[in-house]
Amino acid sequence: MSLDDALKSEEALLKERLRSVQAEQQQRRRAAEDAKLEPLRGLAARMHDLLCAWNHTDGCGWEYERVGGGHNWAAYSHDRWLRHVLRMIEGTDAFSRLARPVSREALESLLEHVAPMKAAHPDALYLLRCGMDPR
Repeated sequence: MSLDDALKSEEALLKERLRSVQAEQQQRRRAAEDAKLEPLRGLAARMHDLLCAWNHTDGCGWEYERVGGGHNWAAYSHDRWLRHVLRMIEGTDAFSRLARPVSREALESLLEHVAPMKAAHPDALYLLRCGMDPR
């Protein structure tokens, strides 16, 4: 085997090792991200159920994204609500004008108060939104 062939062979082995290490790193990043988001999924589902203002026939895909009775967290609506909860807890939610973090406990407490109100007055949140943003 010539020196050139040996170098090419070693280069191929190193490239394969690099791809393997990069794949491992990506898998670890995904696992860390999943571990960070897993505890927030129930909260995101509850927030969606109580606060989503979209038409659920053709405006919000939440129900269409469900798979076998479970949630598909990689789908658009699920991911959007999950990221929204995360940004609220981290205090980085530019979309809702929230400048500071809100604890998970505070969000859960708020939802505990919203649930009976929504049950008694299904349009209450819609009316509040309209009242807060007159156009």
